[in-house]
Amino acid sequence: MTHLDSQTPKPQRSTEINPVKDARLSVARPELVKVPMATGSKIPEPIRILIVDDHPLVRDGLRALLMSLPEFRVVADTGDGDEAIRLAKELQPDVMLLDFSMPRKSGLDVMRELSGAMPRLRAILMTAGVQKLDMVRMLQHGVKGIVMKGAPTELLLNCMRKVHRGGRDRGSEKRRPRQALRGR
Repeated sequence: MTHLDSQTPKPQRSTEINPVKDARLSVARPELVKVPMATGSKIPEPIRILIVDDHPLVRDGLRALLMSLPEFRVVADTGDGDEAIRLAKELQPDVMLLDFSMPRKSGLDVMRELSGAMPRLRAILMTAGVQKLDMVRMLQHGVKGIVMKGAPTELLLNCMRKVHRGGRDRGSEKRRPRQALRGR
């Protein structure tokens, strides 16, 4: 239990805590960049995201992060490759975040199936490590971005923005460890 010092007023009820004034409740959040809009222009639609990862903790964390930022909207998430294919076809997300290693149907299998059916799909491979040959295959099947799971959050966000605009991005820093590309 955290003890309050003698100078901090003790709240009578939990509803009396003022999160603005109480430093113990401050949480670091990414700062939003304010972009001036042209007069009469509409607010841009959020980037619609499909998250595909077999680890619930990863899906939950990504969903929480992305939903806290107004420029993104998570339309669905799944840990299953077959369900990912169904959701991608049904929901037509702007960007799909795709894990490489999943049981039953890998990220590569998902991309093999979707590349013919959805050639304009913008997918980003998220992986802890991948063999170079598998990375090449993913790119051949339409993956537009690659981000290592150990990368800083801002690299993933920047990759998502760039891929959404139609670009390609490897989500890498200036110095990228070669070990991450060699596999596990």
